[in-house]
Amino acid sequence: MAARARPAPHPGPTVRRRLAVLAEGLRAAWDVLWANRLRSGLAACGLVIGVAAVITTLTAVGIVEHALDAELSAAGSRTFRIQRGPAPGSPAISWRHIIRRRPIEVAHASVLRARLPAAESVSVELWHGASKLRLDTAPHDGRADVCGCTPDYFATFAYTVALGRGLVAEDSAVARRVIVLESGLAERLFPFTNPLGREIDVDGRAFEVVGVLAPSPSLLLSRARASAFIPLATFLRHYGPRARDGRLRSVAISVRLRASTDLADAMAESRALLRGMRGIRPGEDDDFAVVAYDAFVAKARRMATGLRLAAVLIGGLIVLVSGVGIINITLASVGQRVSEIGLRRAVGAKRRDIGWQFLLESAVLCASGGAIGTVLGATAGNLLARWAGYPAAVPLGAMLFAVGACGGAGLLFGIWPALRAARLAPIDALRAE
Repeated sequence: MAARARPAPHPGPTVRRRLAVLAEGLRAAWDVLWANRLRSGLAACGLVIGVAAVITTLTAVGIVEHALDAELSAAGSRTFRIQRGPAPGSPAISWRHIIRRRPIEVAHASVLRARLPAAESVSVELWHGASKLRLDTAPHDGRADVCGCTPDYFATFAYTVALGRGLVAEDSAVARRVIVLESGLAERLFPFTNPLGREIDVDGRAFEVVGVLAPSPSLLLSRARASAFIPLATFLRHYGPRARDGRLRSVAISVRLRASTDLADAMAESRALLRGMRGIRPGEDDDFAVVAYDAFVAKARRMATGLRLAAVLIGGLIVLVSGVGIINITLASVGQRVSEIGLRRAVGAKRRDIGWQFLLESAVLCASGGAIGTVLGATAGNLLARWAGYPAAVPLGAMLFAVGACGGAGLLFGIWPALRAARLAPIDALRAE
């Protein structure tokens, strides 16, 4: 007699069924949170603030870093600067030692322009910060940095003139009182009129506007934010050859190389030329610095990394503190729903079903707070970037990570309340009613 075939084992729950159970649990969790929305909102308030602060910082830093990368690819990899101060990342030097150094002179730039064949352009600049601007005898609320530069300055940093013209050699030769405005400054001074040909009073002297620069995302490779540019000779005549402390002004020289030139070789050649011009003997230290502009970008990236870490650390602490409040709120919810727990257990619900329900409620609460915080943070970060003149961007990766991390934190915060709810005996729970 043939043996009877054993019945096939009952298949476990399918993936579709598990998803349906999860969706039902999420819906029930949302219904409970919405029914107690005031309590839920207060519990998630700290979480929203923490996540918003982190996302605001990450968004703003990410946008600025993107602008730095674009600027470096455009000019930084082919540009270096000669200055009296130390290079970023070099050993600390006292300010007294720096100001005792001999100033860098315009003549040094002329020698580099003649003896450095790899140079595409060599520019000289001097800056005077926080200059007072007046338009038609009416004081302007803001101030601007005034740069005295040679005509090569705009080519060195790949700036384009959107309106009018830039500075030319004749402007410096006769010390003309002409000025080129950064686009944002021109918009503030002349919001409804053409600025060309208009006069601006700059620290007591009248200058004629001859050009306006096109908008640029530069942050470190120049100081074009709220800046005005005048001929170098005019600058020296207007502000004098000495700075406010009475010492001779030291110019900064920026060199843009041809596309096929090795940056390190050109910097070494420039350093040798400067040492010879300044009479520095072999074995003596340089009294100047030759700095590649990517060093400034690298310093900015280190600062951005520090800002990111600080934002994440502070945000994490805020989330942790908020988690204590969420645990207390969830425990209070368990105490208020003892009869519901007892009834569900009496009709067949298992401990894991009860615990899973409270875990989902905690996770949904935290994920909702994280989602609101990411939207607020991304909006605030983009507003800051737009205010500073940078294009908007959506940090989708950071936003998804923040929401996921908040949901995971919600699961962690809900473990204790879920265990407490799951361990309630049905009889005791029903008796509590």
